[in-house]
Amino acid sequence: MAKTWQMRFTAEDRFQLTPRIAAHFPIPGAADVVVRDLVYGQEEAGRYRYFFTIEYTLGVLRTKRRRVAVGMLLETGRPETNPFSGVTLAPAELSIAEQYEWLRRGQGEGASAKAQEESPVVGDRAL
Repeated sequence: MAKTWQMRFTAEDRFQLTPRIAAHFPIPGAADVVVRDLVYGQEEAGRYRYFFTIEYTLGVLRTKRRRVAVGMLLETGRPETNPFSGVTLAPAELSIAEQYEWLRRGQGEGASAKAQEESPVVGDRAL
């Protein structure tokens, strides 16, 4: 996917985006946020755009479920005030590959990163 998009890929969170994303994650109550499968590239303006898989936990006690979603983050070009845009999530009803493509096509541009509590459950198991 990254090669087709003329971008780069890393399976790990090489840029330590997890703490930034966790702090501004658009789903209330999300815990144990992990960023992986990062596709990234530099745009014409010199800013970087990041697409990634996010795993997180929702629920309390016996209803905890591990969920997965695909998100996007863009450098704003204002490192002194707010270096990154908000997290934009793809629609949960799409497959993981379709979520990456939806965000890449620009569907996420300007879209509000609203809560997607129906994100797929990882392994459909309680934690």
